[in-house]
Amino acid sequence: GLNNTAIGVSSLYSTNTGVGNTGLGEQSLYANTSGSSNTAIGAWTLQSNTTGDMNTAVGISALNANTTGYRNTAVGKGALDANTTGYRNVAVGNNALMLNTTGDSNTALGSNALQDNSTGIDNTAVGRASLENNTTGSYNTSVGRSAMYSNTTGYDNTAIGRNAMYSNTTGYDNTAIGRSAMYSNTTGDSNTAIGQNSMYYNTTGKENTALGTSALHRNTTGEDNTAIGMRALHENTSGERNTAIGRSAMYSNTTGSFNTAVGSHGLYFNTTGESNTAIGIYSMYENTTGSGNAAVGRSALAKNTTGSSNSGFGYFSLFKNTTGSFNTASGYSALENSTTASYNTAVGYKSQNATTTGEYNASMGYNSMLNNTTGSNNTSIGAESMKSNTTGSNNTALGKSSLNANTSGFQNVAIGTTALTSNTTGSLNTAVGYRSLMNNTTGLANSAFGSSALSSNTGGIDNSAFGIAALASNTLGSENTAVGFGSMFANTNGMYNTAVGRDTLASNTTGGSNLAMGSRALRQNTTGSGNVMLGTEAGYTNTTGSNNVFIGYKAGYSETGSNKLYIDNSDTSNPLIYGDFAANSVAINGDMSVSGSISADTIRDSSGRSMIRNVASQGAIHIGQNSMVFYDSAGSVGNGTDIMASSAGKIQIGKNSNDTTTFVGNVNVPEPTQNNSATTRKYVDSIALMASVLDTRRPAYGKKKALSLSSAYLHGQAAHALSFVGLVDAWKNPIDVSLGVATSTSETMGKASIGFSW
Repeated sequence: GLNNTAIGVSSLYSTNTGVGNTGLGEQSLYANTSGSSNTAIGAWTLQSNTTGDMNTAVGISALNANTTGYRNTAVGKGALDANTTGYRNVAVGNNALMLNTTGDSNTALGSNALQDNSTGIDNTAVGRASLENNTTGSYNTSVGRSAMYSNTTGYDNTAIGRNAMYSNTTGYDNTAIGRSAMYSNTTGDSNTAIGQNSMYYNTTGKENTALGTSALHRNTTGEDNTAIGMRALHENTSGERNTAIGRSAMYSNTTGSFNTAVGSHGLYFNTTGESNTAIGIYSMYENTTGSGNAAVGRSALAKNTTGSSNSGFGYFSLFKNTTGSFNTASGYSALENSTTASYNTAVGYKSQNATTTGEYNASMGYNSMLNNTTGSNNTSIGAESMKSNTTGSNNTALGKSSLNANTSGFQNVAIGTTALTSNTTGSLNTAVGYRSLMNNTTGLANSAFGSSALSSNTGGIDNSAFGIAALASNTLGSENTAVGFGSMFANTNGMYNTAVGRDTLASNTTGGSNLAMGSRALRQNTTGSGNVMLGTEAGYTNTTGSNNVFIGYKAGYSETGSNKLYIDNSDTSNPLIYGDFAANSVAINGDMSVSGSISADTIRDSSGRSMIRNVASQGAIHIGQNSMVFYDSAGSVGNGTDIMASSAGKIQIGKNSNDTTTFVGNVNVPEPTQNNSATTRKYVDSIALMASVLDTRRPAYGKKKALSLSSAYLHGQAAHALSFVGLVDAWKNPIDVSLGVATSTSETMGKASIGFSW
């Protein structure tokens, strides 16, 4: 062989055709025959090499057993000592790759690095005892003293740092960076641990990612976990599919699974809780077994222990919740003080901030339900809506500052900006519209629909206002109903009023028990009470008049007195029907046709003088102011000497049959004939029959209307009548209304009446 250099006893002893070899040391390259370009420095280096080429061995027994292996580099005593046919290996350090036989493409830098490797290939070990026990494991990278020390057949692993993956034997596809990272891993695979002591106790857990000192420190069999941050998921043992990002995030978790914590100390005390999401420093800090929670924001759900299915979004949202469940809080300090309450929803800055045990509440808006403590079943939407509520329950508030001052009021509904905003203890109220029931404090059972409806009410109860500014000035008035724009606008203390139509009873202040139906009816009434107005502008100018009944368009428009009846369709002082309840009189200013009977004890003329009057106790009918009286002499006692009586077909003047009557002037007594006596009788019979058939009886019990058809017969004469009687519940005392018409032969009689019952 050519260009060979041999220095030492038996160096290059067997070489014959090998060229370019250098042997320095006893028996270096001893058995080499045709191997070329080899360098052997040290006793027994490349001692057994025969045909291997381009090997470098420096140190006693380095590459001692190599025969045909090529392109190997061994530096250090015993380095690649047992290598026979392995090639492209680099071993630097005493006993590095010492037992390698056929393994190739390995790199071992450090004493005992890859010492036990036999057939493993493509391994890189840097550091004392790095991959020392590896035998057949391949494609591993180990950097650091004792890194992957125990690995035997594990492959595709990367360990960087002292004692990183120290105990790994057969685990594969792992990456451990940092001192003692994945120290205890044996068969776990597909893990990534970056940071000192990260995944320290992992044995068989797989597909975990740990970034940070002591992240997933105690994990043993847990899988699919991600821990990023110092001590993140530190205590996890078998918990699976957790994600912890941030210092000490999910620190105490042991077996809990499907959790996500992003932020320092998020889910810190969680042990077995599952399916939680915590984003933000100290979010869900004290949670232990609570599950299905979501917390986003600093200290969100921080005190939660066993509460489940909660959602907290925002700084300190649901901060003190411990065991409460099914809560949703979104906003700075929303539901901050809730402890055991459940089923609450709070959206907005400090929404439901003070709630402790109140449940089934829903609030949305800045400071909505801010001071609520134990109130339940409330709904509040709008900035500062129900802000002061503490124990009030079953309320609904929609709109800015709606029910703002409510404390313990219950079953209220407020829809609109500042609706019921001053309410404190008032309950059972409904307010719909801007400023509706705005000043109500203790009023109960009020209903307001429309902007500013009942806006000044404070303690009034049982009021109903429908329309813009309806009952707007009411303070203590109760049991009023106002329907229409501005109806009962000025009412303050008036009670039991009903107003339907625009500006009806608009000026009323303290008047009570009024009924006004029609636009601007009773428009100027202030203190008048007990009025009934039906029709547009009926009773318009009335201010203090009371107990009036006006029916029709502008009926009684200019009337200011009391106890009046007007029925007409115009502004007139001479209505079709006029009455005076104080005088108990009715005047009909027009013709009246009646087809039926009229029942009356007295009929007067327009000046009030009696025309016909019946005295039932005497059995007498008085005709005229000075009373011509008809008596039945058989059963009556006359009240004077001039008496006309009828009995049994006789006409008698005088009390007794032999009385004498004196006449002044001539008396014409016609010869009685069948015609004149019969005609007079028929007329009287017709009148009597018509009066008798007019039916004014009240409707049957429980009914409000009656329609009757009546007939009567006497002495061959007939009369028929159609009568209507109705009851109108206009206010607390009903009104009786009757109309009838009667007819007999050519005569017609009509009757109309209205009456009050109490």
